[in-house]
Amino acid sequence: MNDLPEIHKQVVGLIGYGKGRATTVSYISKLTGFSGVTVRRMVSEAVVKYGAPVGTCNEIGRGGYYIISNEDEKSDTVRNLRSRALKILMRAEAINSLPPQEQQEFYL
Repeated sequence: MNDLPEIHKQVVGLIGYGKGRATTVSYISKLTGFSGVTVRRMVSEAVVKYGAPVGTCNEIGRGGYYIISNEDEKSDTVRNLRSRALKILMRAEAINSLPPQEQQEFYL
């Protein structure tokens, strides 16, 4: 993780240690001036490219990123990410199986 570029360090350095100190994207955005999309991309790159141990939580009132501090937090993050990935894949499949747009009418 020592190879983490300075710009990524600006983001990861603001992330709290442990799930109880999760830091929201909006808070990081406010402090850095980066958009939420940029913050999410930086965190993803920090984890995937540089091995930063950043966990994620989307529980109400505790959502955000955190530095993983134990095996339970690591397991929670893996379970959370896999669940979200599965839901995204299911949505993609549902959209893929829709009839061609010109044949479909949809009213709200």
